[in-house]
Amino acid sequence: MEYSIAIPIFVFVLYGMIFLVQKFLEKVDPSIEEIDMSRVIPYLVISAVIIAIKYFTSK
Repeated sequence: MEYSIAIPIFVFVLYGMIFLVQKFLEKVDPSIEEIDMSRVIPYLVISAVIIAIKYFTSK
């Protein structure tokens, strides 16, 4: 897989997982507010960069 494609796919999957967990938590406890994605996105980007660095240095 192209390296340039792997990182956005990883971020997209992680974003989808957060969305699904949020929907599950809303069904369990409706008082839970929506997750503020502006606070989550920097962590996703940092995680993607760390994983990419580990992947590139392991070869």
